[in-house]
Amino acid sequence: MSRNYISLLVVFFMLFSSCMRNEKAQWNTQILAPIAEASLGLTDLIADSLLMTNADGSYRLIYDYETMLDSFGDYLNVPDTLNKVSVTLNQLILEDRTLIDTITLKEIMPESKFLDGKTVQLDGQDIKNAGAQEIDITEAFFRKAKFKSGFLEIGIHNDLPVFVDRIIFKLYNKSNLAEIANDTFFDIAPFSSQFKKISLAGKEVDGVLIGELVRVVTRASNGPVLIESNKGLRLELKVTQLEPEWATAVFPSQTLITENQEVTYKFGGPQVTLMRIKSGYVKMQVISTIEEEIVLNYTIPQSSYKGIPGTPLVQEVRVPPAPKGKSSSIDKLFSIADYEVLYKGKDPTQPPFVNTVYSELSARMESSGVERSIALSDSVFIIFGLVDIIPEFAIGDFGKKTYSINEKEAIKAFKNITGTLSLEQVTMSLLFDNAFGIEADIEVEELNGINNRNAKSVKLFHPDLENTITLGRAKNPPLQPSYKVLIFNNDNSTLKPFIENLPDELSTKFKITSRPRGSDNYTDFVFYDSYLKAGLRMDLPIHFGASGLQLVQKKSWDPTKGKGGVERIKSGTLKLMVQNNFPLAAKVQIEFLDELGNVITTLFDETNRGDIAAAEVLPGKEKTNGPVNSLVTAEINEAKMSVVKRATNIRIIATFDSPGALRYKIFDSYKLDVKVIGDFIYEQQL
Repeated sequence: MSRNYISLLVVFFMLFSSCMRNEKAQWNTQILAPIAEASLGLTDLIADSLLMTNADGSYRLIYDYETMLDSFGDYLNVPDTLNKVSVTLNQLILEDRTLIDTITLKEIMPESKFLDGKTVQLDGQDIKNAGAQEIDITEAFFRKAKFKSGFLEIGIHNDLPVFVDRIIFKLYNKSNLAEIANDTFFDIAPFSSQFKKISLAGKEVDGVLIGELVRVVTRASNGPVLIESNKGLRLELKVTQLEPEWATAVFPSQTLITENQEVTYKFGGPQVTLMRIKSGYVKMQVISTIEEEIVLNYTIPQSSYKGIPGTPLVQEVRVPPAPKGKSSSIDKLFSIADYEVLYKGKDPTQPPFVNTVYSELSARMESSGVERSIALSDSVFIIFGLVDIIPEFAIGDFGKKTYSINEKEAIKAFKNITGTLSLEQVTMSLLFDNAFGIEADIEVEELNGINNRNAKSVKLFHPDLENTITLGRAKNPPLQPSYKVLIFNNDNSTLKPFIENLPDELSTKFKITSRPRGSDNYTDFVFYDSYLKAGLRMDLPIHFGASGLQLVQKKSWDPTKGKGGVERIKSGTLKLMVQNNFPLAAKVQIEFLDELGNVITTLFDETNRGDIAAAEVLPGKEKTNGPVNSLVTAEINEAKMSVVKRATNIRIIATFDSPGALRYKIFDSYKLDVKVIGDFIYEQQL
């Protein structure tokens, strides 16, 4: 071959290759691939929590409904009871005290000091202005005080060996010379005493006083007598029954107030005789302007801890001394859980016999031994009582009341079921349970099952529902509720059509009358955990025939299983490989959904049926002999494929029918397994 010919051939192929790169070449290829799988069982229809598996693997549906017809709070709410006491010191007490001082003979007669120890005849004397003596009572009595009432007892003890015919004694404040006492004593024999009692009401007394002998008149001695110049007239000052308006002193401990109260509770009808507290508090809020510690004691005498005799509720609160010119306060809550309180007042044998709590409150000023300034204008403000009381139980008479309960409750057991069921024997029980110590009458005015999908309602009928149902009192102790059970079945009620209606809502209406026939012994009781309720239990063996019963599952849709290239699918065939273990024939339909969940197209409709054969139940057996395989296909042209490719999810719907209205037991092993296989034609290009 010549060189020129070879060169021309190379050029020709180069030109041909260049043309091929500038011009698209395309052809089609067919690819078969699995796309989605689903396994549909009864749990796609009914929640697992409602299904019970029998020993043989068969299902039964258990549905419970419960409504509370009455509760503790409907019988008894305990209001807070707070009392306010403002205590001003209308009585402030200083202790009775005594001071003795001596005005000696040498102070009365200075010249007597020269006769000290001698026995001589004494002449009679009339001494004026015999002398004044400072008497300091600040430590023995008080520093200063003004008295609302009280007495000063002045005693003159004659330690002289002669008669004292007359003594005029005067007592006054050193600071302002205000007179406290001025009195005359007559005829005091040697070595004897005489007393005078003077009111201090309205007087202001200093702690430093001046005692003055204004005049002393003595008789002559009856012969020689021993002269003892350090003896003379002993002055005894005694203060008694002191109630100051104010004072600066060392105050003794003293009770300021005792407040005994019977508080009647307004329960709005109930009459309570006894209550045990589950939780609650004694509230004590105190503000004091007194410069001593205040001790408050609060007690409920007719109470006991957990019912143990001799354990009444007692609480003590200590309020610190108030700073001078200011106030001191406390605010505390004390738990009274587990205490039993008698609501019969102070004396349980006397009226009132109900709703009344007797309590005692005392406020005591505690002595510190320190000098304080306290006045009757000082005060203690107290708020006290029981708050946030929640009873554990209560005994009494809770009155007659009539009320209605009208409720609608969703029935989740049937909410996903469409089509119709034909059931075998079913049973249901209706339980009324009374855990109150109170008799009750119940009238069942309505028990309706409503299917909102087809707007059909079926009333549940039972002959016993036509009459009033009476529930006796619960018993205690221990707490034993009273109850009544009605059994519904196919023979005595409308239960079968009620359930075959596949209700998704239960409408109930009850009329309740508590304590309908009265009581006069106050022995009814309510516990915190007491209840009056109606409970409904439906026991449904999954043993049915079906028409239009649907099982549904939603799956993600990706024709290429995440490998891309969806846009190159032109057309193809969807194949459903189905294994059916149910003894029911089915039709399968696929809905294609966009991102919003809207159906954009379907496969296997009435014109192109996806029929699935039923598994066979052998004669004399209840269970199928194993799954049956079915294959259904649907052609998808280019126009429909353009819609299918936009789907993000598919919904697989299996609709079951039982031939000849036959009924079958359903087992937990029954599944409808679906495998979706795409046989697609792709457009390939270079």
